Amino acid sequence: MRPSNEFIERTTPLEKRFWSKVQKTNTCWIWTGAKRSNTYYGILYCGARWLGSNGPDPNVKRLRYRAVAAHRLSWQMANGAIPLGMCVCHHCDNPACVRPDHLFLGTPRENAMDRTAKGRSPGAPGESNRHAKLTSAAALYIRNAYASGISSIELAKEFGLALISIQQIINGRHWKKIGGPIPIRRRGDNRRVYI
Repeated sequence: MRPSNEFIERTTPLEKRFWSKVQKTNTCWIWTGAKRSNTYYGILYCGARWLGSNGPDPNVKRLRYRAVAAHRLSWQMANGAIPLGMCVCHHCDNPACVRPDHLFLGTPRENAMDRTAKGRSPGAPGESNRHAKLTSAAALYIRNAYASGISSIELAKEFGLALISIQQIINGRHWKKIGGPIPIRRRGDNRRVYI
């Protein structure tokens, strides 16, 4: 019986497996293997250990592999062990890059400061947030269009956003730097209500 590809991959030396998943370009060396879905950092499975059974048969054991960040492994192969409590950071700001000269060590605080200085913080305001779906101009347009009488439902359809997102722009909870809340007009009511 021929061994499966998974078995062959697990028995191949770690360094050889690592380099088989790297695409070298003129600038960054891109990790082409598995990636974490929330951060896009490369991962490589290694360091197997036996775990107890989770099923009804206590005699059945399973093997579990540990996921290692590809950029950390690249740093270790090039420079040796990472000191306890240190992060491996990117000069190039490409999470998939594993080129050792693009990596540097920093404390968690230095890593967070570097991330903020480069505008990659998850809570960064406006367009500097990498998940932003609008520009400042579009958010300002939404606020002005609503103030001139266009409904939030129509704006949500026009921009392909959820109604709550439009309402949060209008009431100043999102895109705060472009202004405070706009008075909300209720149907059949002449009063101005702020939400």
